[in-house]
Amino acid sequence: MISNDISRVKSYFGSEETLTILRTEVEEVFKWVLKSPKENESNIAIVAGNAGGMGKTVILSQLYKRLISRDIPVISLKADKLVFDSFKALEHEYNLDISFEQLFDEIIKEKEIGVLLIDQIDALSQALSSDLKPLRFYDSLIQRFSGHPKIRIIISTRIYDLNYDPIIANYKGKKSFIIKPLIRTQLFDVLNDFGIKKHNQFSDSFLDLISTPLHLDVFLKVYGKSLNVNEIKTLQDLYSELWKQKILEVKSINTSSVTSSNLSSFIFEVASKMYELQEINISSELFEDEFYGEINYLKSVGVFTENSAIEFFHQSFFDYAYARNFIKSNKDLLSDVLSRHQGLFY
Repeated sequence: MISNDISRVKSYFGSEETLTILRTEVEEVFKWVLKSPKENESNIAIVAGNAGGMGKTVILSQLYKRLISRDIPVISLKADKLVFDSFKALEHEYNLDISFEQLFDEIIKEKEIGVLLIDQIDALSQALSSDLKPLRFYDSLIQRFSGHPKIRIIISTRIYDLNYDPIIANYKGKKSFIIKPLIRTQLFDVLNDFGIKKHNQFSDSFLDLISTPLHLDVFLKVYGKSLNVNEIKTLQDLYSELWKQKILEVKSINTSSVTSSNLSSFIFEVASKMYELQEINISSELFEDEFYGEINYLKSVGVFTENSAIEFFHQSFFDYAYARNFIKSNKDLLSDVLSRHQGLFY
């Protein structure tokens, strides 16, 4: 295992680790892994979702754990975090004395199959990144093991990039597992376990909204009897409520140095630095001398992940925070748009 980052992905809803469900797609992909390919059948499969927040990474994380429990060798690479432009760069990063290809062969030599997981390859697409070298590297990595009789390759991506990115679209004809929203029984099971028994208090449109796993996760972070769900129509509404509760109405903080004003300023600084560096996770050393308390607080309420680096719990919350800061600072939108690559970043 070169990277076990995928195993540390948060796979539960809200703040309760017991609020988890095994995604149905995991069993479907696992069965595909165990099935011997037919003649001329590709050893590559795609896990794809319509938009961010459908749970691509959680599905690959649960699959990774399933594979490990069955003693199936697996190497996982999170393309949004492990950015390489060559095999040499990858091998140098992990101090490999042999080539990556030799390493994989060594890992699976006495096993029937091995698995290569590549999560969020869409983070490197032309729509989201101005540097295509990392995407070309991952494409060459996939091609290196394409057709290997003992290796299964599983890639997660957005459907948009699968359809329109010139490189990722080459995999469109491969075996695909399309991620669907949570069905009502799955959704109600989570709500019941959380303590929300009266499902008829929610409209069908609201239930449709929180059937997207990310939306459900945010909803459970902000839910309380005083919450007016009739005012929540979109993910942005959920983020606005999260901001109000966790940033503006600071609670349960042992140190008076962590204030609403400090938190807002700090988050805006983090979002600006991420945008400047074009990275979704940055070193905590950049901020911990001045904002040590704020970092710990934001991790405790789930705004930051529990990683050693600073990273928002989802890319879309970075978008929300940056946009909020942009509006507050009265920046020139046209000048900023023209000065940047038109896309997000890896």
